[in-house]
Amino acid sequence: MGENISGLTIGIDEAGRGPLIGDMILAAVVFDQEGIRVLEELKVKDSKDLSPHVRAQLYHPIIRNSIVIATSHITPEEIDSFNLNKLLLMRIIDLLRIISVFIDMTNVTNIIIDEIKGWQKILPREVRKIAPRAKLVVEPRADSKYIVVSAASIVAKYIRDTNLRPARRLFGDFGSGYPSDPRTREWIIAEYEASMDKPPLIVRRTWSTLNSLAPNWFIKKQAKPRDKHVPQKSILDYISLKDQR
Repeated sequence: MGENISGLTIGIDEAGRGPLIGDMILAAVVFDQEGIRVLEELKVKDSKDLSPHVRAQLYHPIIRNSIVIATSHITPEEIDSFNLNKLLLMRIIDLLRIISVFIDMTNVTNIIIDEIKGWQKILPREVRKIAPRAKLVVEPRADSKYIVVSAASIVAKYIRDTNLRPARRLFGDFGSGYPSDPRTREWIIAEYEASMDKPPLIVRRTWSTLNSLAPNWFIKKQAKPRDKHVPQKSILDYISLKDQR
């Protein structure tokens, strides 16, 4: 999978870019050659090609055989407030700085990242400040080409899936969270009818689906939620509402 890689390698990928509901998770994983060999033995591949059960089985071996793993949680409010690709770029640099506290970045041979459109010039410049000797590979579908990025995608997806479990217990069954999912759309309509002016905090309010299903919740990308003076439900608000049912 991908080219032959030597030395320490960092793979970076995200999970949850497209859903209407929940955080996006960014994961950076570091492996030496022995760790990469274990990934190959485990037959690690892109998380989108694996069932939740298989991802859960692979998550802990990936953690055990890594040198360092760092993750970043990007909330719906952040996604609604900023350019998503710029936000990803900033968080990638943050994760690399965190990793640099634990390992000597001059020993990193490769940093492999799934493509971030529009930031092809800025990303290499910022990465070189942290890991000056590393070769940077930024490609579309890197998670299906390079096993370390596949491992990062599994970590990110597993953490996102795990985080959604308490959200489902609290907010109800919202399906996959993708705008195309009928269960997600039904949940949005039901929640909107229950409280038109206060969307649950797990909802991304700039997704165009809301404009037709829950228009009072929808905001344009350039407007931050706090600028609209329309609060989102806090967890305490929602628990109180549940208690009254």
